[in-house]
Amino acid sequence: MRRPMVGAIAVLALLGSLAACGGSKSSGGDSTSSGGGSSESGYCDRIRAYQEESNQIEAVLSTSDPAALKTAFEAMQRLAADLEDNPPAEIADDVRIGGQIIDKTVELLAKFDYDIMKAAGAPEFAELDKQMSDPTAQAASDRLERWAEEKCGIAPDSGS
Repeated sequence: MRRPMVGAIAVLALLGSLAACGGSKSSGGDSTSSGGGSSESGYCDRIRAYQEESNQIEAVLSTSDPAALKTAFEAMQRLAADLEDNPPAEIADDVRIGGQIIDKTVELLAKFDYDIMKAAGAPEFAELDKQMSDPTAQAASDRLERWAEEKCGIAPDSGS
């Protein structure tokens, strides 16, 4: 049986792997992707911004400060939503899967007032953990990491 903190870290591990594909509010760049009309370089900039926020969440988690967690996770959720806006066609479904998991994570944390220990001990967390461990979610995460590495030169996070 996993301790609640281990479960909370599992959320961050998934979010970290999504950071290899995640982004921010910047757009632009010159090379065009093979599909959705989003430029690869602009999308890579968005990924880097998401990755920065993901790294900050890891630091905030160690403090267990609910206000800081709320601020960080809500910022990450906004960046993930931005990634869902016009992603390259070959990763659009994968980005959507990642965004749904992040939305569910924020929903769960909000339900427990961003008390990571309470959230990680809740039955809803077991369901979220199951969704994150699902082969479809894992495959999406793997494809996103591979795309980010190939198109943006962003190496997969060694912690995920």
